[in-house]
Parts: sequence; structure tokens; C-alpha cells
Amino acid sequence: PAYSHDLSQIEHLWNQLKTTISHRLSSPCNRSELIAEWGNIPQARIRTLCNSIRRRCTECVVARGGHTQH
Repeated sequence: PAYSHDLSQIEHLWNQLKTTISHRLSSPCNRSELIAEWGNIPQARIRTLCNSIRRRCTECVVARGGHTQH
């Protein structure tokens, strides 16, 4: 599929950022605070998402573009 959340790793990171911000006592007031929260996403999480793209693509092909477990 041309646009698939299953294959868009950045969507997973945006979701994590949104979840992290929603658990704060106050929302980021400016761009600097938002960038700081983005910087708090662990590199291991980013690496895991990058390393999973081949598997996710394979699952998408097997599902013929249909839904996958992600």
C-alpha cells in the first residue's frame, strides 16, 4: 500500500511522543520543550523500529497489502 501505518516507522515514534506528552503534568509550551521530549525517545527504540522494517514489509507482502499484526 502507498501509505501504511504498518510500514511507517515514524508513525510509531510520533505515537510514542504523543503518549509521553499526554502523561506529563503540562504540555510542552514551546518548540524547544517538544524537541527535548523527542530527544528523550531511547535510541534503542528507534533502532528496534529500524531493524523491524524488513519483517514488516514481508508481513505486508504475505498479507497482500491487508492488515498485519502491527
